Amino acid sequence: MKRMVWWLTMFLVGYTASCLLRSPTLALHRASQRPESDSVKERNKRRVDRGSIPTDQSNAPPPSPNDDAIRMRLELIGQLEYSLSTLESKVSTPDAIASKARKLLRMYLATNSLNTPYEYTLSIGAQLGECNEEMTPIFVQEYARLSKLSGNDPRRLACMDLILRSGGEHAGQYVKGILGSTELQSLDRNNLLQALDPSNGPWSVSRLRIDDETKGQAMTLCQSQNPLERRGGAALLGACKDGSPRSLLRSMITSDSDRRVRMSAAWSLAHCGDATDLQLFESIITSLHGQKDLEARRFAAWIRLCRAEALTRSPSE
Repeated sequence: MKRMVWWLTMFLVGYTASCLLRSPTLALHRASQRPESDSVKERNKRRVDRGSIPTDQSNAPPPSPNDDAIRMRLELIGQLEYSLSTLESKVSTPDAIASKARKLLRMYLATNSLNTPYEYTLSIGAQLGECNEEMTPIFVQEYARLSKLSGNDPRRLACMDLILRSGGEHAGQYVKGILGSTELQSLDRNNLLQALDPSNGPWSVSRLRIDDETKGQAMTLCQSQNPLERRGGAALLGACKDGSPRSLLRSMITSDSDRRVRMSAAWSLAHCGDATDLQLFESIITSLHGQKDLEARRFAAWIRLCRAEALTRSPSE
């Protein structure tokens, strides 16, 4: 009986000791008594130099069991900040820009598939907003590479569209070169004119920067007998920041015989016009109200879109 009591007492003592050793508070207290590592010492030295830790530690409170846990959290925060800074530095590298541009090209081509889900198409449309002028040279190089292949590869038209979406001075010079050169294939000119037509897919007219020579080329296109050239010329005039082509665009909206030319002119006027041009959009919408003709209803819907675009540029109205 005495032996059984002795064994039971020893079991209870051992069990109590094991519970105490496994206690988180005691474990943290024991960890706080460990000597600091070199990295911790260096960080604390920097904090002392900055003045965030007083050099006189004579009146400092005794270390808490939670000091080591706080130290570990600070180390983790430092590691995460370093990882974030590394990722941010990689985003703007030329390789990263080229990789992103080629990814957008592949995604853009995927939207032409008949089996593409509608949700995926919307997602790609949102990501195309990431195009910027740093990507323009990438798309220009890709278009030049595809031009060496036989036939009209659909990727060529996609590249031309993405050049306009990316915009910038490089895109403006590229457009001027195609319109002014007699050596380029007519296929390149047609691809450009199709990409300029906003009814094929609105692009960011405000991103494109053109000079006076390109504006003159656009004015000439607007006088052409070919509707495709008039669409391209009207679309290019939207990139003029001085508002000089407003009267020509207003005339094309109301008098041109081709509906898509009128749509191009309205889209450009929404970008380069001012608050007074909203009255023209309102009058067109009023005149087309109740129309049952499909073409008239499409034009009215487009004018509403242009009015909304113009309102974003004239918030006071």
